[in-house]
Amino acid sequence: MSKLDSHLVKIPHECFAVRVHVLHRTVMNIYDDALRPMGVRINQVFILVLTSRFAKVSTRELRKTLQLDVSTLSRNLARMKRNGWIRTSPDGEGAQLVEVTAAGTRVLKKTLKAWEGAQKEVEKLFPLESLEHVGKMAALLQHRSGGLLRNLK
Repeated sequence: MSKLDSHLVKIPHECFAVRVHVLHRTVMNIYDDALRPMGVRINQVFILVLTSRFAKVSTRELRKTLQLDVSTLSRNLARMKRNGWIRTSPDGEGAQLVEVTAAGTRVLKKTLKAWEGAQKEVEKLFPLESLEHVGKMAALLQHRSGGLLRNLK
């Protein structure tokens, strides 16, 4: 077997990037499916959660925390702003400050039951030890990247 042939067998089964991507999409779809009736996606819920916890959050901090590229974050924020869930203002450093509106808080409250259902569905799919390990890895990465989650208890 050539080196290429062995990698054609090895990569689909061992590549961490592919495994994490499949895991990411599977879990995100569970949450998005549960939240769809409320017209919101899990990334938007998390933006609402972060901005509710910190009152105002810069787009720079949101990108760092959520590991989103500029266009994905901009698209989410534009949709949320159109829906009246957030308002933005310049932060004086070239980014925007994001804060939740009363409508955004209402949407967040409406999503809680659906979020809890999705959370339980994910917990059924994975052993508790796996979920705890993922949580520890995410916390380590947040600490290293300086994301907002490092400040939450």
